[in-house]
Amino acid sequence: MFPGEHWEHIAPDRAGFSPDGLAEFVKKVGGHGVVVRYGRVVDYWGHYAHLLDVASAVKPIYAHLVYMAVEDGLIGSLDEKVSVHAPNLERINEELGCKDSDITWRHLLQQTACYGVEEDPGTAFNYSDYQLALLADTLVFKVHKLTYSQKTAQSLDDYLTGPLRMQDSATLKHPNSLPGRLRISVRDFARFGLLYLNKGKWGRRQIVPRKLAEQAISTPLPANFPRTEQVEAEMIGNQRSLGAGMNLEPHLGSYSYLWWVNGTDKNGQRLLPALPEDTFLAQGHSGHDVLLVIPSLDLVVCWVDAFPKKTHATRFSEGRKNVNKAAELLMAALTPGFEEARP
Repeated sequence: MFPGEHWEHIAPDRAGFSPDGLAEFVKKVGGHGVVVRYGRVVDYWGHYAHLLDVASAVKPIYAHLVYMAVEDGLIGSLDEKVSVHAPNLERINEELGCKDSDITWRHLLQQTACYGVEEDPGTAFNYSDYQLALLADTLVFKVHKLTYSQKTAQSLDDYLTGPLRMQDSATLKHPNSLPGRLRISVRDFARFGLLYLNKGKWGRRQIVPRKLAEQAISTPLPANFPRTEQVEAEMIGNQRSLGAGMNLEPHLGSYSYLWWVNGTDKNGQRLLPALPEDTFLAQGHSGHDVLLVIPSLDLVVCWVDAFPKKTHATRFSEGRKNVNKAAELLMAALTPGFEEARP
């Protein structure tokens, strides 16, 4: 089921939740959030209709916009060189063979572009907000030939807020955020999660090509894929960051096209042990902002500014403890043996 102009609601017990268990989950998470099952809202809390900064959880939105640019012929393919649109990439790091001229869109979506470090594109993982800014700004200014204010009115509406009938005017330009950082309500962000739960389909319309939508949430980097040694290299002049620095996180065998999936690391440790293997998520602020999607349970959960009584984690590896505890409570709130009553 897909929401129309407004979400339909379903009582927790009819959605397979213990009301008390769900209340305990909500209390633990705090902040602002929504639980959606079978395409209907089970629970809201906090300022669920306010535009909130979701930090690095914006990343899959940019992957989505790349897929739509490919679909519209604005980008040739994921393996097209980004230098087609950003020719300055061909003129940096001459002593390294102008390696950045070989960066592709796929590299940017996998965080393997090695932009700003010495490795060649595709050879190492570098979780970098400079790399994301290169992706975002190239999409906006070069591919779409827009500004961020126009982007809010046009591309987001054409590719995201319009087709998904979002309610709360999501924006990539807000006076309290850097240009390119997403402000969106949790109830609208849940629609984006529902789109990818349904493999890019919304109602009867296949918005994202199914092959790309499936690839986005199911093809993590191998657990043994190397991480950058972080020997800095030249970037384009005045290169900005969309948030923090570079080499911020390990991929943990769980990074797939700017989404996190429930993969396993080199030690066989699953990212989110309490959740089904098909789980995928967008996460920002080290897990304080999360869009969690579990296709096998037809479940989407979004929270922002969560765990307000916890010290803000500086790495996802730290924040993952909070996310895992919330996941345990979420699963405990489900009714054992519940026969799903899909609408």
